Amino acid sequence: MSTHRAVVLSKLGAPLTIEHLPTPSPTSGQLLVAPLISPVIAYQHALHSGERGNPLTFPLVPGTSTIGRPGDLVLIDPTLRGRDNPGVTSLQALYRMHPALDNTWHNGSWAERFLAPLENSSRLNEASLLGPKSAGARGYTLGQLGAITQLLVPYGGWRAANLRPGQTVAVAYASGAFGGSAIDVALGLGAGRVIALGRRNETLLPAIAALKSPYPGRVVPVVVTGDIKQDADAIQAATPGSTGLDPDATLVLMGGVRDNISLPYQPIMFKNITIKGRFMYCKEWVDELVAIVEAGSVSLERQQVRCFSLDDHAEAVEAAKNDAASGRGVVLTPVVEK
Repeated sequence: MSTHRAVVLSKLGAPLTIEHLPTPSPTSGQLLVAPLISPVIAYQHALHSGERGNPLTFPLVPGTSTIGRPGDLVLIDPTLRGRDNPGVTSLQALYRMHPALDNTWHNGSWAERFLAPLENSSRLNEASLLGPKSAGARGYTLGQLGAITQLLVPYGGWRAANLRPGQTVAVAYASGAFGGSAIDVALGLGAGRVIALGRRNETLLPAIAALKSPYPGRVVPVVVTGDIKQDADAIQAATPGSTGLDPDATLVLMGGVRDNISLPYQPIMFKNITIKGRFMYCKEWVDELVAIVEAGSVSLERQQVRCFSLDDHAEAVEAAKNDAASGRGVVLTPVVEK
């Protein structure tokens, strides 16, 4: 096809429109993908309005990752990495961090065709993931496969923390899409107990309810108030035999927090606490998680996903905003297979 349909954002605060764009011809190291599933993130509305403050290139085709076809079914990782310098990174269609990457790859996957770096593709075992349970396959839907990119972020955090089977871990905060995914991944990797921290019972308890049945006793909700002593006592009560952050523990900082934080120097020093920052994940970890999902160690069974057509992009953005606390996913389906 010489042209294809795409959702376009002309500038911050402008309405999204459907336009016909020239279909690019991939060159060496590039992959032209027909997106079947393109996730809509919970803060997509704030990204487009400018409230989020992410630097972007315009005009922009949104969409930070995809499950699609250049032939075989593949996952496209949205984390761009410099080929000559892996320390140079950016997030495709989400956060402009380096001109050399963004000038080539700034458009995303809310389109009938999507140009991606070849090295960002991971082949998916379609028969194993989408085949019927009666045949011994997982029986997932395409929409559920879209959750893999959401699981990747906390997987990067747990890999950075060197999570080992049987350990007790805490997720702050556990409600919402990424918090719930962090619990899913921790349990799949063998965590003995997950302390799920949240600000309000009315959002925390529904978010972890689906995990309590398959993992009885391993997910413990704790509502935090902001009172340091009260919260510390509540966390210790949820971890019998522990004093909270035990000696040689690891704290991994992830997410889009913009403010600085203060840390208690002496407890960190005396307890030999390791503190790490982790931006996304390494490329090889993508293939690791895909293999773990294909093996069934991390399940997509509980993933609830609402699908919207490319023409219904505005409704999809609104649904993602409204469903943020529930952990339910929202995706666009730019190309529908017959």
